[in-house]
Amino acid sequence: MRLTHHPTMTPEPRGARTAVLLPGLAAFDLVLLAAAATAPNLIRVADLAWSLAISSLIVATALLVARLFTSGRTQISLIAFLGVLAFGTLGDAAEGLRQDGTLDRLGGEFVLVALYLLCLAGPIMAIRRGHRSLQDWYRYAVTVLGVLGAVSAFRLIKATLTPLPRALSSTIPVTGTRPGRPPDIWLLLMDKYSASPILRSTYGLDDRSFESWLKNRGFLLPVQQHTNYPQTFLVLASLLNFRYLEDYPDRFRGQSRLAAIPDIENNRLVAFLRARGYQFVFAPSAFDVTRQNRYADRQIPDPADVRPELMIRWYRATAIPLLFRLACATLRCEVMRSPYVPESLEAQEAKFAALERFVPERPTFVFAHFLLPHEPYLYRANCSPRPPYWPATDWGADSAPQREAYREQVECTDRHLQRLVDAIQAHASVPPIILIQSDHGHGRLGWPVPSLKDSPRDRVEERISPFAAYALPGLSSDSLYPGITPINVIRLLLRYYFGADTPPVEDRTYWADTWRPYVFDRIR
Repeated sequence: MRLTHHPTMTPEPRGARTAVLLPGLAAFDLVLLAAAATAPNLIRVADLAWSLAISSLIVATALLVARLFTSGRTQISLIAFLGVLAFGTLGDAAEGLRQDGTLDRLGGEFVLVALYLLCLAGPIMAIRRGHRSLQDWYRYAVTVLGVLGAVSAFRLIKATLTPLPRALSSTIPVTGTRPGRPPDIWLLLMDKYSASPILRSTYGLDDRSFESWLKNRGFLLPVQQHTNYPQTFLVLASLLNFRYLEDYPDRFRGQSRLAAIPDIENNRLVAFLRARGYQFVFAPSAFDVTRQNRYADRQIPDPADVRPELMIRWYRATAIPLLFRLACATLRCEVMRSPYVPESLEAQEAKFAALERFVPERPTFVFAHFLLPHEPYLYRANCSPRPPYWPATDWGADSAPQREAYREQVECTDRHLQRLVDAIQAHASVPPIILIQSDHGHGRLGWPVPSLKDSPRDRVEERISPFAAYALPGLSSDSLYPGITPINVIRLLLRYYFGADTPPVEDRTYWADTWRPYVFDRIR
């Protein structure tokens, strides 16, 4: 008897006997792409393991859903592959469309999810019919994913194994040195801490008691200070090299903020101080550009205890944050709990405690980046923990609960700083230099930072108005003229304490948005 071949009865290729192969490769490739994108940061095995573990759960879910549509291994694998690909790219798609307003014109995030599902419906229906060509498509997809994975792995290995450039040597002339032991220098960079007048007018927080406390301990408070740039990585690159980034538009055109990491790690300030006999102690954060400094003599705490930027990048690319926002919008919640905390309360506490215990044995420059009072909100005003959350409408929201949460986190940040300053001054044999410097103010702009034309004037002013307080032993209050910017504070410090040839430069402020980080618009 002659058997008639039916298209739905085509034999499974050997490569399709394991249905997990194709969606598993897709999930693996998405993690590798995120890891390669975070280079040149060191990627630990544990960083990859966590992302891959969560991705495995997503693959398992996609396979279970695919079984609802069909029973063939090839069809299940292809449908699960489409699901994993859609889930792993929806976040990036939303951000890309939001950049130029396309997402709003489409109708928002609900419409985007609906379009994604609609685009999946056609291929899933075709896969269910089981055409012979599915086997060819399966092999083709496996081959493409294999090549993409190999390219990403090569980029990651190359970035990880590339040797560090030689540490900078200082070429700044010095006219003379002061006798005795040089003072320790502590640079405490706070994140998204607005200037006191804005805290009072916008957030209802009277910070004058904290300012009085600082003055009683010898701190000078600059008047009407403006930051040089509105984003953390630009502030760091300019502050630590005490210069404007006029070469960046040509050097880094079209690149991400990660391109500036070498200038932040290997900076002129550390080079100058090392030439004067200083050791460099670095306290990392979970933020990518300050997650590590491979030139540091010592790191406090150990970088193994810092949450990796890889998790942030992978998480934002997926559908997870968008689905959480949609769920919150459906439930009409004012805020949402974030499933990801960039730097936990425990990590923040450990960093403060480690620095309070640290006693320099020789002249030391300590640089610590604290992700406070930046979101997510972790603290009540008395520093008791609260469930960590991000405002549900983070995209430029200005709600009363958001302002209250920020105000409370600022109050707790002040308490932490008081304890740390007390410890630093108690341990010092020579009055130390302590620079409490915020990178920028809040601004109520959310993320991503919009372009200048899309940012309200009052929020731009808030964003470029940082909190700052400086313990500069021997310097009079009139040394900090009104409007001094962070670049000139560092130049003044080097000039006064070390006789460095670092004359003041013009105080300027530039704007740069998230999507064009190296396109600078001067605003002051």
